[in-house]
Amino acid sequence: MLDIKNINLSYGTSHILFSMSLQAKLGNVTAILGRNGVGKSSLLKAVMGLETIQSGTILWENTDISNLSPALRARSGVAYVPQGREIFSLLTVEENLQTGFSVLPMKERKISSFIYDLFPILKNMRNRRGGDLSGGQQQQLAIARALVMKPKLLLLDEPTEGIQPSIIKEIAEVIRYLVQSEKIGVILVEQYFDFARDLADSYYVLKKGRIALSGKGKEMKKNEIQRYLTV
Repeated sequence: MLDIKNINLSYGTSHILFSMSLQAKLGNVTAILGRNGVGKSSLLKAVMGLETIQSGTILWENTDISNLSPALRARSGVAYVPQGREIFSLLTVEENLQTGFSVLPMKERKISSFIYDLFPILKNMRNRRGGDLSGGQQQQLAIARALVMKPKLLLLDEPTEGIQPSIIKEIAEVIRYLVQSEKIGVILVEQYFDFARDLADSYYVLKKGRIALSGKGKEMKKNEIQRYLTV
């Protein structure tokens, strides 16, 4: 589905990703773990086209998208939920969701009941401003906004950050449903080991812009990976 081959990414003179290669498949969760500053978010931005790679290729469904704009990548089925959520605080919940319409044909520009079935709290709050929601509710809104785009691949950047445990559990259940029932692929950037392990079909651990460990999710060993997560 997604095949990243030997990509390099730099910010000015700072080299961030070094010849990085990985794959993500439909109906699977691919977890990306590592400390702050090792290149996890930069990797997602490279996939989405928000950062330009200097070399290597990004293949999406056997098509090279390395030079496509973020808008064209979104239209091809890639959706991105950034770290920090970045919802529109002055727009209502419903208006935030409608911003996902931009990649859809006019006849498909409606909020499916599927969205509100996944996140019932958003239906109850659809007329409230995004900025009035709790952090956990805003995270749910950010994921729902991405799902409005009807993606095949969902990029999630630290969805558990600053979120209460009850909503973390709800988000985990949504991710399981998306991959198992909807066959969406998920790339999950995370520092919370238990959350990643419970969801991952495969994993990659980054260290200073390189892959230090990788394997199947069921083979993740906490004592082995934790040393790459703690300072």
